[in-house]
Amino acid sequence: MKYLYNLLIIVCFGCASQTTPTGGPKDETPPKLISTSPKPETTNFKDNTIELNFDELIQLEKPKEQIIISPLIKEVEYNYRKNKVFLKFNEKLKDSTTYTINFRDAVKDLTEKNPAQDVKLAFSTGPVIDTLTISGLVFDLLQGKTIDNVTVALQPASDTFNMFKHKARIITKSNAKTGEFIFTNIKSGNYLIYAFTDKNNNLLVESQNEMYAYLKNPINLNNNVVNIVLPLIKVDNRGIKVISMRSLQNYFTIKLNKSAEKVNIKTEKQNLTITAQSNQSEFKIYDNSNSDSTLVNLTFTDTIHQRIDTTFYAKFNHQYETKRLDKIKVETSKVNVFAKNNLLTNYIAINKPIKRILFDSLYIHYDSISRETVTIKDLKIDTLKNLIYFNKTLNKIQTIELDKTTKPKNKVKATFTFGKGSIISVDQDTIPNKRIELTIFKEEDLAKIYIEPLQEDEYAELLSDKNEVIQTIYGKQSTVFENVLPGEYKIRLVKDLNKNRKWDAAIPTLQEEAEPIYFYFDDNMKQTFSVKSNWDYGPLLIKPEFRVENMGKDKNKNGSTNRK
Repeated sequence: MKYLYNLLIIVCFGCASQTTPTGGPKDETPPKLISTSPKPETTNFKDNTIELNFDELIQLEKPKEQIIISPLIKEVEYNYRKNKVFLKFNEKLKDSTTYTINFRDAVKDLTEKNPAQDVKLAFSTGPVIDTLTISGLVFDLLQGKTIDNVTVALQPASDTFNMFKHKARIITKSNAKTGEFIFTNIKSGNYLIYAFTDKNNNLLVESQNEMYAYLKNPINLNNNVVNIVLPLIKVDNRGIKVISMRSLQNYFTIKLNKSAEKVNIKTEKQNLTITAQSNQSEFKIYDNSNSDSTLVNLTFTDTIHQRIDTTFYAKFNHQYETKRLDKIKVETSKVNVFAKNNLLTNYIAINKPIKRILFDSLYIHYDSISRETVTIKDLKIDTLKNLIYFNKTLNKIQTIELDKTTKPKNKVKATFTFGKGSIISVDQDTIPNKRIELTIFKEEDLAKIYIEPLQEDEYAELLSDKNEVIQTIYGKQSTVFENVLPGEYKIRLVKDLNKNRKWDAAIPTLQEEAEPIYFYFDDNMKQTFSVKSNWDYGPLLIKPEFRVENMGKDKNKNGSTNRK
């Protein structure tokens, strides 16, 4: 029995495996690298295996994603055992080449998964190891913030290279928190540099769904290079194409493979109307006559100036049953009135072209006997998007504020009234009767935000915390955002280099970089700031520094005062 008891003890303890210990204080110390084979900066390396030794038990997580080998080695086996990590190269290494391996967060301790810090290894297959570095910053240009897991790539400038067709081979990854990146052990020479989000890890820039950035001029690397700035944007670089055309209901529809910024229509008839859907990759043509078909020429231009010109016969079915046509749909914004200057603002969106507006049925309804009619001077129509913008200076709004004789319960609330038949579509149907109550803001309900004077080739945008453009100031016309409602805001400055009053994206085919954008940051390095009613803010300074977290930093220029 004693022999059997001892045998059971040996069997039980002999089957132990590497597991996470339990109990005791929490392990907060990351693994430390003790030694490597080969040693750092080894030259004339001819082996095909790498070994790293750490001071505690470790595990290897997502090595194919986390471990960056540059220049790229495709066939690699990753293994670990106890406190060791092993890499085996299953392809021949290039002669006289310096390789760098960055392990990032791949190596973690067994207990609390603390990642080993700054684990890197460089070696050369030749007699010399390269030592030059390139460092900089990547960030989201339009939102002024860093992005996780950005791939930054180098390519010798002498090569015929296309980042949309050829895979990157010399790569590094940006820091997820700061956006900083660094290439180490680089050979002297001229390099193209670019960055991309590489969502599918194929080392190709997929412009349709990935953000990217590049510098049009090569880097001349003779000494260490710092402060390279790569502002990421998302611009579809594919050529613009028509993917379908057909007659549908009583209109003719055209679909593109991407959004078009501009569209120009030419036809022998003057009664055609073209309208765009929300993403501007689908367009509808309506014919206001009874013709079955007509010759149409359309030119589409995308945001990077690529064009397509197409000519075709558009066919129309005028016998389509009215009850089967698209029903009219309407979206409206709030109707805001600023009491200081009696300005009413509002917009209305319709899902199909507007044929006629009856102004007698568009009015501001003050009470049972008092109203004010809208005129054509009070609105602007975007025919392509079927939008109507209202900006009307009211004559009688002050009487609403001054009338204190009527009890609140008996007061008639002022409304913007869209009477039935006021807006008629191309299909002869009309928007339903709609009344929107006026939201009246007195001067003390609002704020002002002052900024430092702009240059002639600059404009500033006041953004909501959701990056919607609220107001725009161009050049030296003004230095104040007025009538600002309480809320959370951002401010960005656009360098309008060609003075066309819009931001222009990068155009890879023309080797043009995107126009620069800078954000305002407060003293605590926060981009979003709170605005309260009846306060004046500023003057705020937007400084075009290299680093995102420092842009706009100037403690002597920030301030706010209460107007009470």
